[in-house]
Amino acid sequence: MMRICKAAIMVALLVASAGQALASEVCRNSLDVSVGLEARLVTLPDAPSFVARGEGTVCYEIEADGATILGSSVPRLVFHGGDLPGGQGEMSAIVEVMPGVDPRVDWSHMPDVKVHNVDLRVRVYEGGPAAIDEGARPLVDVILPRIAFSTGLIDVQGWESFGHLDADALTALVVGEVTLPAHSYPPYQEWLAGEPVLLELTVQIRNPYSKGL
Repeated sequence: MMRICKAAIMVALLVASAGQALASEVCRNSLDVSVGLEARLVTLPDAPSFVARGEGTVCYEIEADGATILGSSVPRLVFHGGDLPGGQGEMSAIVEVMPGVDPRVDWSHMPDVKVHNVDLRVRVYEGGPAAIDEGARPLVDVILPRIAFSTGLIDVQGWESFGHLDADALTALVVGEVTLPAHSYPPYQEWLAGEPVLLELTVQIRNPYSKGL
């Protein structure tokens, strides 16, 4: 029973990352987490993947058969890297949950867990970390709507991934798929628009009772 309770709380945080939390008067439940979102471009040569990472505090509401993540406490994940499709050199990206969206975690069929109502905004900038600031104009700015994650098996163009929960380690992995929308930026439109992407979302909860985590 303790394992299931830990896993349930852990999965309630599956779309959290770094940044601001809600004001204390409305953030009734919160935990500190580290998050990684890996996107694998399965139809491109060698199926390259890119990982956006973040860490911080997330707020959530426990319900009878799941939890709701308070969308305004779900901040950004950041990616920096080079040699993206199209040979554009070093790039940086910000991944954020869309304003007004409250992702929903369903564990009514434990150990199978599903995460619904995930709308992500992805902005891509040319250059390294310094390229991301409030005044920068992104090369690409797209919305990935209605993404569904789960702990089940997913197959995207022959690439398989399987989610899982590890209550002892306070970690979780859920998997999903998205099709990249169109955009006016030519290299993106040529290489990425319309392509399926395999998503793997990993969450590590920091143990509040251990100073070492």
